[in-house]
Amino acid sequence: MSLSGDREILRRVWEGRVAACITLAEEDLSTFGEPDPHYLMLPRISYFPLVLDKVRKSFQKHVSPEVRDQEIWLEYDGIPLKLHYPIGVLCDVLNTEGEAPWMLRLHFSNRPASLISLPTRESMESQFLSCVKEADALKHRGAVMGSLQSREHKQLWQGLLNDKFDQFWSVNQRLMEGSNSTGSRSSPVGSGSGTGRTGDAVDKSSSLKFRSIPFRLHLPLQDPEDGGVPTMCVPVMRLQPPDTDSNRTVLLEHLLQHTLSDLLSPGDYVVIQGVVPPLDTPLLWLSQHLSHPDNFLHLCVRRSTHRE
Repeated sequence: MSLSGDREILRRVWEGRVAACITLAEEDLSTFGEPDPHYLMLPRISYFPLVLDKVRKSFQKHVSPEVRDQEIWLEYDGIPLKLHYPIGVLCDVLNTEGEAPWMLRLHFSNRPASLISLPTRESMESQFLSCVKEADALKHRGAVMGSLQSREHKQLWQGLLNDKFDQFWSVNQRLMEGSNSTGSRSSPVGSGSGTGRTGDAVDKSSSLKFRSIPFRLHLPLQDPEDGGVPTMCVPVMRLQPPDTDSNRTVLLEHLLQHTLSDLLSPGDYVVIQGVVPPLDTPLLWLSQHLSHPDNFLHLCVRRSTHRE
């Protein structure tokens, strides 16, 4: 499947934003004046460690020198955010009531030990590229990532870091279409006119079929037995080819009602990129169009009580 004609869909997904309000945690405040909150439109597809530099610098002058340079973390309604997940995924999992703006608190001290440490952009880059490689291993046994040059790995990261759609997708298109390094390829998704007619489709001889759809299922928050703060569940991953043994296209309905049926209850539904997709949507189409830059399709489960 060529993505050349779907440029506008991919761009709309890329441009998705989350309205957020970030305040400084009261326990970290060391000055008499409380700093103004920061109101932001955050990229759904990005990560908090990449977008908080200005917020951190603004709040640093209001905290004590002892904690000023410590690794920051965020919490929502008492729940620590796992900052190695995309912003949009965190919002879809935690902000089930659609609070706007999303009210978050930033901390400099008492960072929970359960959170993965991402003190630098280099550590976030390593985490991100590791996920992309894992996704390609599921799709193509690592053939596409293995064919990319180091500068193309860097281009993926720089495109995400700098919010450059064309820069990112000129490489990511190969991961989504399965074009190898020697075959002919379609024109980059980001090029051409606004109509999306950017070139010929990938030569089928150079196309690698998805072996499995890279997805992560995020279940609702888990209430601890001791009555403490709810925690985010570990995402569920299972092997799911895009086609059945009889060569029929697998739909989202099949994934939820068969592959993942033991994890879901009647009335449960999933949110992907902030929307509820129809159950008759092909899983391969969802993977190619609604995956995050880490190349995983993130499905966030909602109970029927939250049905919009």
